[in-house]
Amino acid sequence: MANEATGPRCMGCAFGGAVRVNGHPAWYPPLGGSATDGDPDAAATAAAALRMHNSLTSRKERFVPREGRLVRWYICGPTVYDSCHMGHARAYLTFDILRRIMEDYLQYDLFFQVNVTDIDDKIILRARRNKLLEDYQREAEAEGPGALARVSEDAAHGAAQVVGKQEGKLAELEAELAALEGAAGGDA
Repeated sequence: MANEATGPRCMGCAFGGAVRVNGHPAWYPPLGGSATDGDPDAAATAAAALRMHNSLTSRKERFVPREGRLVRWYICGPTVYDSCHMGHARAYLTFDILRRIMEDYLQYDLFFQVNVTDIDDKIILRARRNKLLEDYQREAEAEGPGALARVSEDAAHGAAQVVGKQEGKLAELEAELAALEGAAGGDA
């Protein structure tokens, strides 16, 4: 899509030199002109040009589509592995509002696609945990009054396993950090 000498290839685009920060892929900022060039109907929206925060440069940059006024936008939707909640609706609502602003106010032509992940390891794991919990509860209820003590012991054992696993992960991360600091002369 891009080469070092000329930058990205697209219809009618003009791009500046490559911007590189901390080993990220090169980014080529748009030069001159505007996203409304050659489109008299879009001239009214030129004053309301879309500017976005560029996390690579930590500045607001003018948004310029690769192909005239066409914006191709893909959004990863939620991975739903339990009951629906307001967080799922918020994702759709937020991006629908942004889409409408871009289409209706800023006059962009959008190709907008949203994904919903239907099968995932988290879904399978959550279903298995729910099944095991239901079985455990049924067994504890059948045992009667002594079940409370067993549940407390099992909970303490499970918590100890989680803490041990977290301590192991922390030790790994500290070792990685120490290695990075050693390689960078203490500047990591």
